[in-house]
Parts: sequence; structure tokens; C-alpha cells
Amino acid sequence: MRAARLGLLLSVAIATTAACGNVENVLPDGPTNRIDGAGVTIDAMPGGPDGAVDAMPAPDAAPGMLSIDRTDVSAGSILVGQSSAPVTFVITNGGGTTTSPITTTVSGAGFTTSTNTCINATLSPTSTCQVALVFTPGAPGPASGSIVVSAPGSGAVMAAVSGTGIAPGALAFEPTSHNYNVVVEGQLATQLFTLRNTGGAPTSAVSVSVGGADAGLFSLVNDLCSGTAINAAGSCTVSVRITAGVGSAGARSGQVLASATTGGSTSASLSAQVVTPAVLSVSGSGAWGNVPLGMPTTRTFVVSNTGGQASGNLAVAITGAQASEFVRQTGVAGDCVPGTPLAAGMSCNVRVQFVASVRGSRTASLGVSATPGGVQTVALSATAQQAATLTSTPNPLAFGGVEVNSLSAMLPWTITNTGDVASSTPVLSVGSAGVIAGTGTCTGPIGPGLSCVAQVQIRPAMPGPFNSSVTATITGGSTTASITGTGLVRLDVVRNGTSGTITGPGINCPGDCTELVAPGTALTLTATTTNGSGVFFTSWAGTGSACDGTPRRSCAVTINAAMTATGEFKPINNNLVFISSTLHALNLGGVGPYDAACNNTATAAGINNTSNNAFIAWISSSASSAGGRMSPGSGWVRMDGRVFASSYTSLTGSNAVLNPIRFNELGLDVPDANTYLPTATAANGSALTFPGGSCQDWTVNTGDGFLAGNPMGGPELWTRDSGLGGCTGTYRLICMQNTFTAGAAAPSFAGKRVWLTNAPHAVSSSLPPDTACFNSRPSGVTSGRALISTTTISAASLLVAAQMYIRSDGQEVGTGTEIGAGINRAGIWQAGDGSYPLVNSFAWTGSATIGATGSVGNTCNNWTDPAQTIGQYGFTGRSRHLFWAIGQLPCNTPTTNFNAPRLYCYEP
Repeated sequence: MRAARLGLLLSVAIATTAACGNVENVLPDGPTNRIDGAGVTIDAMPGGPDGAVDAMPAPDAAPGMLSIDRTDVSAGSILVGQSSAPVTFVITNGGGTTTSPITTTVSGAGFTTSTNTCINATLSPTSTCQVALVFTPGAPGPASGSIVVSAPGSGAVMAAVSGTGIAPGALAFEPTSHNYNVVVEGQLATQLFTLRNTGGAPTSAVSVSVGGADAGLFSLVNDLCSGTAINAAGSCTVSVRITAGVGSAGARSGQVLASATTGGSTSASLSAQVVTPAVLSVSGSGAWGNVPLGMPTTRTFVVSNTGGQASGNLAVAITGAQASEFVRQTGVAGDCVPGTPLAAGMSCNVRVQFVASVRGSRTASLGVSATPGGVQTVALSATAQQAATLTSTPNPLAFGGVEVNSLSAMLPWTITNTGDVASSTPVLSVGSAGVIAGTGTCTGPIGPGLSCVAQVQIRPAMPGPFNSSVTATITGGSTTASITGTGLVRLDVVRNGTSGTITGPGINCPGDCTELVAPGTALTLTATTTNGSGVFFTSWAGTGSACDGTPRRSCAVTINAAMTATGEFKPINNNLVFISSTLHALNLGGVGPYDAACNNTATAAGINNTSNNAFIAWISSSASSAGGRMSPGSGWVRMDGRVFASSYTSLTGSNAVLNPIRFNELGLDVPDANTYLPTATAANGSALTFPGGSCQDWTVNTGDGFLAGNPMGGPELWTRDSGLGGCTGTYRLICMQNTFTAGAAAPSFAGKRVWLTNAPHAVSSSLPPDTACFNSRPSGVTSGRALISTTTISAASLLVAAQMYIRSDGQEVGTGTEIGAGINRAGIWQAGDGSYPLVNSFAWTGSATIGATGSVGNTCNNWTDPAQTIGQYGFTGRSRHLFWAIGQLPCNTPTTNFNAPRLYCYEP
């Protein structure tokens, strides 16, 4: 029974506790365990041995228990910033005991307590208290929160609260600003604005107005907003107009304003650039004044838009009686372009060219217009006159000949103005270098019908025709005269020497030694000497002709540039020798007529003495040998001053001919081919008057014969080169002066040596020609080779073209080029030992010309085979003709024969 009682008590306790929501402990049996519930305390006490409960106290009263009258309340939709009506919650103590002090907790944005009688209150059983909440939204949109009321021991209650924040009515203009841009004074512009309620609640009645710095320019048009409430998200419209009055130009601003008690205020900014209207103006004078007939003259008119507005499209027109003579010019940057507007403040140009076609007053009108912009006109006028026109005389300006690089005399050039108006100051210009134009009296304008005189000179820079021009230029015209002349070159003649004369066209030097000539002028200079003056002419220099370096008396020159021609006159300090230019029969009778002929020739050449007896003819008869008529110590020089023989003794005793006679008394070369100089004289000066030697003492011109020398002959051959049968014909003479008894010193020249072998050369394979020449080389020469042709090499090719070759006596034989061409200055007639051989005066050569190779036969098989039939040989006593090839000899010719050839040798 105790067990059943205990079980019942537990059941009651648990049930009671469950009903109260509070079970403090449920513990197993034990001396201190207890369960409190609903004021009931159940102790589990240990029983006796039989487990009986000895005693149970009475149960306590029910505790306080809170309750709330509603658990989910909405405060509704409330304007942001405003508060809702209070929402009141009633709290009741449904328990049996008074509650402990109550606490309240409110959560959620915008929810606050407006009244609270519960806070810290204690409620007796069945008593109530109230908590009132208000909702004040801070932002649009839904919001939620809660309230919790609790008291220790009496439980806690909670309720959810909610509400929605609503935005108030708010005004806003659309657009928020407007720029009317450019508004011309006197014009207006309108802009539509939309006023919107961007809030969540209607506005109160709206008021719209204008304001700002320039409010007076702005006004409302079609105001559909003022006095009207605007629902949430609703709108209305109002237009704002700007009226730009005269004088209102400038940057202008204002505002359109809107406000409502509920809805606030808003504004939109207004701006505009008020400008003055387009106004065209034209500046520039239309009066051309006096204009030369036919001369284009242009004036520029400036068209300006002085307003602040762009003009309409421009129109430009020229009208009037003579409009065709006033022509608008186009195509230049800045020109006005009809059909296009002119921007505010900008300008453009109208260029009008006037060209007078008829003399007199000419008028027209220039009109410029645009809408807007207006119309502007300018009167155009001009008076056409005949322009200043220049003529000039003389034309051409002929200067004739003027020395190159020298200034001519001045020629006057008259310039006349044939026009109706004064010219500008004439400006002189020239057509080319070398013309100098001086202003003279042409230093200012030339009046109508008046003249001035300029001065013109020329300075030719080149020989030959000089053609140019001179021009006088004024405004609108010019006159030109052609210039002719010839650039002359100067011929300067220099006479070197104490006596002698050089003559030519315009030349008689000394005295008149200069002449100006046109380029290409051909003239002849002639050197003359006077008998008894003691001088003779020896050479020319500087003529650029074949005369240079020769003694020819007359020199033909062509002058293409400035030239200095020098004639060399030397004193006659030695006897002269020449070949007469005159021809003589061979039957004049004895030597006397021939001596007289030589003197007459010398006298005609101006080289004789005043007695006409300084010369003898080198010719012998049985009664008088040439040598017997000579002074034993005499030496001779030929007409160019080169020494023929240094003395009579060396000439006749040693055969020492230094240079061939070569020239006649006029300084001309006497050809050596087929020229025969009658002498009948041996190399030693003795007479050779045997039959056939002297035309029977020069008394017959038929039959018989004579011995003759050669103009280019050397030892012996100068006097005894050949013998001719028959005495017909006329011949030149060797004329020798016989005045001085002193010898003639021959200067030595520089060059490489040429010589003859000292003895005849036997063709042999054992003694090559080069070896023979080396063995016969002159003293001081270290090498020697044979100047001879072979089957593969010409002799000329062995020589150096520009090299001068000399004999051991120091006399020039010629350059490599001259010797190779067979035009030697002298012969190779001196042997290596210094002798001038008369016997064996031949040389092996091997070819028909010095510039050709030889054949096996002509070269004795390259000078190795004496068994060959013949070999080519030359005449050593000759300078040119037959020098290289006179004939052929057997290759085995004994060296003891009188005609056994030697070798020509040269220094390589």
C-alpha cells in the first residue's frame, strides 16, 4: 500500500510539474532528493524496513504565470519619419502567486515603447499590465520586430510585430537642367519640364515659379502643375520660355522652382547664350583711281559679321554699267564663298580685279548680302589710262671685240616712256654674267614721253661670240636690248734678245707686242733680223704649234686662248751653218758664184754682215777646196743654236758631226730623202774633182756627175753621201759662215746612251748582239743591249717612249717615240769608244722599219746563223732616211769588208 501511495504521489507531482512547465529535479530515492512542481514538494524519504512513508506535508499555492493577449500584430504602413498609432499588448498573471518584477524587451528597427506599465511591475494573480509599441520607419520598406515580457519564476511571453515604411511625396524636375544654347536677341526658346512625385505618398498642392540671376528673361508657359497635388509616382508638365530682348546679349542663367508642403521643393537650372543678330559690313575702298590700260589691278574688300549670330548664306554680285571689267577673283584661302554662311565675328575677303579695256571712267557696284545679315554695297570706280610703256635704243648694243676678262667701254642705252603716265623707277637686269648695267640717269620714274640713259658694259669670260641682253623693267612692262660682242684673246709677243723683230697682224715687237684677236684666228708671226746686228733667230715657245722649239722664221699659229709667244734671238758668237732655201744650177763656173749665192741668201735672211761676205759655200773645185777657204779654228752652230761641229779640226779630222745641219736660213727643216747638196768635198775638206765629182768644176749642166752631201747626214755623209750622174737640175747649197775662229762649245743633254759597237759584228751563235753591245758600251754605262729586230720583237719596242736617248758626246738622238717613228733628231753615229767611224758605217737592223719585226732571212735567223743568205742593215751616218734600212747584206759578210755592219746599241 505504501508503494501504491508513493506512485500516486509521483504521478501527481509529475503531472503538476508538467502543467506548470517547471520540473526542477527528478532524482532517485535518497535522503535529499525532491521534486518541486506546482507548489508541491515531494520528498522521497527512506522508509523503514518496510518502506512506509511516515508523513506528507500539504501542497503549495500555484506560481505566477504570464500570458499575452496577442502574439502577431502589424502596425500598418507608416510614412518614413512618422510614427504609427500605438499597438498595445496586455500581460496577465494567470498563476496563483504574484510574479517577480517584470522585464520587457523590444527588438526590430523602428519599433519603440510608447507606454509600458509592466516594466519592473509585479502582478498578483489575475492582475494585468500593458505595453504599447509605436512604429517609426527610418526608411521605406517592410520592417519586423518582437516584444518579450518575462518575470523570473512566472515565465515569459512574446509577440511578433511588423510594419511597412512608406516614402513621403518628393518633387523632382526632369530634366534637371537645360541649356538653350545660342538665342538671338529678339527671339525666344521654350523647354518642357516634367515634374515628378518620386515619393510613395501624394504631395500637397504644388507651386511652380522661375528665379535666378536672370529670372526676368524666363517665364512659365502651359503650367499644368501649379495648384495640383501629385500622387505617388505621378507627374505633371510645365514649359519655361526664354525671351531674349534687345540688349540682353551675354551668358544668362535662371531656375525653374517647384515646392509642396508635403513633397518638398526642387529646381532645374536654366542657361543660355544670348547673342546679337548677324550684321554684315564691308570695308575697303572701291576707288581704283588712275589705272594703266590693260594692267590688272586688284583690290580686296573685307566682309565682316559683326553680330553674334552666323549669317545666312552669302550672296556676292558685281553689277553696273562696266561690271564685266570688275571681276571677282577666287581660289585663295580667306576668300568669301557664296552660298555658305559667315560665322559670328568672322570675316572673309572679296577680291575684285579691274582690267581696263577702254580708256576713261569705269564704274560698277559690289553687293554682299545674307539673311540674316543684311545687304551691303560698295561703289566701284576707276579711270583707265594708257600704261607706261618703254622702248629703248640702240638695239642691239654692239660692243665689237672685247678682251676676255676685261671691261669694255660704256655704251649709252636710251630708255623712253611712250605711255600716258609716269613709269616706276626702271630696274635694270642683265641676261647673263659678264654684262654690267649702270643706271646712268635712270634713277627715278620716267615721265610720259621722257627718256633716261643707262650705261652698259660687258666683260666676256670666254673667247668667242658674246651674246646677252639688258632689260629695263617698270611696273607693268619692260624693254630689252640684245647685246653682241666677241670675247677676244690676247696675243702677247715676247722678244728675247737684244735685237731682232717679230711682226704679224697688229704686231711689230718690240714696240707693239700685243694684239687682241677673235678665238680661232689664224695668223703668221715672222721673226726677222738685220744684217750686221750680230743676232740670229733660234726658236719659238708658247705658240702651241709645230713652231715651238724650232728656228723657222715664219710661224703660223691659231689662237684660241690667251697666248704668249716668245721668239728667242741669240747673239752670233759662233759661225752659222745652213742649207740654202734657194736652188742653183751646177754650171755657174767655179766656187765663186756659189759663195756669192750663200752670201745673198744669208743677206736676205738678215744674218750676214753688212759687207755681204761672211759666208762661203761648202763646195770645192780643182782650183779651190772648201776646206782651204775655211779658218782652221772655226766651229759652227746651226739655225736653232745647236752645235753642228765644235771646230773645223774636229769636223774634218775626227768626223765629229754633233748635229746634222738640217735647217735652211729661214729655220725650216730640209728633207733628207732625195735631197742632194753638191759639195765635191771629202770629209777632210779636200776637193774631189775627179771626173764625175764636180760637173767639171761646175761648168757643165749635162753629162759628168757630182758628189753630194745630205741635210741629215752625220760623219762624212754630211758632205759625201752620194754621187750622182748628170749635172742637170738645180740644187741647194751648204752655206757656212767663216767669220769666227773660235770653237763652238756644245752643251751636253741628259738621257740614256745609244752607240755603235766599236767594230763590225760577225753574225754568230757564239756572240749574241746583246753581248757585243755590252762589250762596246761607253765608259760609265753599266749595261748595254742591241737595238735590233728579231722575228718576235721590233727594235722600237725595246725603247721607253718618253725616255730621251743621247750619244756619248751628250747630243740628243731622240726620245723612244721619235726613234721608234724614224724621226731622229740626230743619228747613232758615235761608237762606244767615242769615235765617229767613216769606214763600216752600217749597222745590222733586221727589219724594213724600226717598228717592225723581222723575218728569219732579214735577221740571219735571229742573228745566230751566218749561213743565211741576207740580213737587213741601215746607214749609221744618216739621222732619218735610210737610218734603219738601206739594203741587205750576206749574213756571213767578213768584218774586214769596208761595208761590214756594226750594231746599234742602247742603254736599257
